[in-house]
Amino acid sequence: IGHMEQVSEKHKKLRTEPFQSATLEFVRRKELLPQFGLLCSTAKPDPRNCEVVGLPAYSIKGVKTEFTITTKDDNGGRCTGGRSHVIVQLEEVADTTQVRDNMDGSYAASFVPQEVGEVE
Repeated sequence: IGHMEQVSEKHKKLRTEPFQSATLEFVRRKELLPQFGLLCSTAKPDPRNCEVVGLPAYSIKGVKTEFTITTKDDNGGRCTGGRSHVIVQLEEVADTTQVRDNMDGSYAASFVPQEVGEVE
């Protein structure tokens, strides 16, 4: 019985509500039931480690071009949460870019080239 009392006391001290720690955060998703969500990394993206996939070397003027940005932290680990401030600048190629948060650490980006030139 002494062992059961110790287990019971430890159980009372456990946190059962979602909370944010130094590395993980529970994020509720509006489209899911209120008690469901995602367990996401709170690591901040490091632009030096982020990956760009699908960005072509050349695009056609006036035609929408899409690519994906995957955020990674300073250790090179993939960020699994969304809500990071991601900015895409394609100077001299497109006046505006659009970025959509996929809420999994990746971002869908697109632009419509207004000028002829290489994408860097």
